[in-house]
Amino acid sequence: MAYSRFHYILITCSALLYGFAYLASGYLWWTTLFFLVFLFYEVINKRIILLDGIIWSTIAFSLHLFGVLEGLFFVAQGPFLQRMALPALALLTAFIYGVGWFAALTWICKLAGFYVRLSFSVIITWLFFLFLEHACLSILGRIEGYLLFSPLIPLVEYPFFLHDMPKIGPAAFLLVFIAIQALISSALIHIRYKWILVLGIMSCAGLIVLFIKQNSHLVNNYNELVCGAACFAKNDSVTYTGKVIRNYCKALLERYPQTGIVVFPESAIGCHFLPGEPQIVALCNAQELGKAVTILVGGFRWDNCQYRNTVYWIHNGKLIDLFDKRHTMALTERVPGEYFLGKISLIKESYFKEFAGINASSCQRPRWRISETMTVIPYICSELYFNAYPDHKPCKNEHLLALCNDKWIKRNFIRYQMLMGARFRAIQWQVPVLYVAYFYQALCMPDGRLQKLNVYDQQKK
Repeated sequence: MAYSRFHYILITCSALLYGFAYLASGYLWWTTLFFLVFLFYEVINKRIILLDGIIWSTIAFSLHLFGVLEGLFFVAQGPFLQRMALPALALLTAFIYGVGWFAALTWICKLAGFYVRLSFSVIITWLFFLFLEHACLSILGRIEGYLLFSPLIPLVEYPFFLHDMPKIGPAAFLLVFIAIQALISSALIHIRYKWILVLGIMSCAGLIVLFIKQNSHLVNNYNELVCGAACFAKNDSVTYTGKVIRNYCKALLERYPQTGIVVFPESAIGCHFLPGEPQIVALCNAQELGKAVTILVGGFRWDNCQYRNTVYWIHNGKLIDLFDKRHTMALTERVPGEYFLGKISLIKESYFKEFAGINASSCQRPRWRISETMTVIPYICSELYFNAYPDHKPCKNEHLLALCNDKWIKRNFIRYQMLMGARFRAIQWQVPVLYVAYFYQALCMPDGRLQKLNVYDQQKK
């Protein structure tokens, strides 16, 4: 069967719309509402072939994963080709998943019956995106997926669309989301001048983005909380490290004198000896800073020969409590798959030549009452994105505190995707999320609203 140029334009448009929804989500988030319409239109008309899967996967996943793969390249060590190997393998894996999805769609095109093809294409597509979200990373030794693959993520820019998701659950909501696009495709077959209609709808959606903006404002309850966008490098001198942190906090208090709580991102303190060396936190007491301040900061520590990623709760120069991360990321924190991938020397040479890896803990997730009006439950970066359900049952007036590290990523759009993921979790779990990273800091509300937090960055005085 010969396929027209128009057919390949539709497949390419579908892939581009999926990728654009993440590359420029602030303006093009609405493209996720249409990217499947073109694809289902060709399925219904029995025009999907395996070559389409190669085209779609190459375009869509190259756009979507570019920022993450570039980050993995710069984190790796060794010569250029060695650093390129793992990102290329990751992209190839996503490519294979996409081609497998299109292989199933190709089989569906052989089925008789308009509604049979429509129904099966919806179910297969739904299962594919559920797989990406919950299990596509299983090759790395743990059953988990990549949340940011979900086509629902860009909708946090206009949370009206996600209003009913907490009621029926994200899986059921995703099914409805996909089914609506399939129904639009089927309707286009019977509508004259259909593509003019589609372009008109998309243009209207774009105009909505330009003229309707959500206001971000800071609620009075959060004025005393200030985020510190700083990373304190490892230094063998405890006193020196303590003085650097003290001086930073003093400058922060000069800029925001109302501050009572200072929150730093994941891995902000590079030294490994904080719990055993109280001098480093004693320099942040009321005598040194001029007032008693609560500090929440991410760092590391050795715990009985095990290396931990930790968040510390410090108040008035004293270490009150700490929490060790319960989840570790493959490649950047742990060797993936001890029975297969973990034995490949290329991985160890690239990511663990000078780094033993981080050990996940099994400690219970705490509730910290850090002020009279605020209780936080700490989550460290990947714990937010790879937990399908929260480890705790949120209570009223509790906040999920997400300390994240977006500094290893070079592209701003993927840093913003991390914030989008936090906003999605706030809606899904119906709990306020205090998201604190190096480049983005915000309060994500359960209704989807996004409120900026006060932030102090010495480089932006």
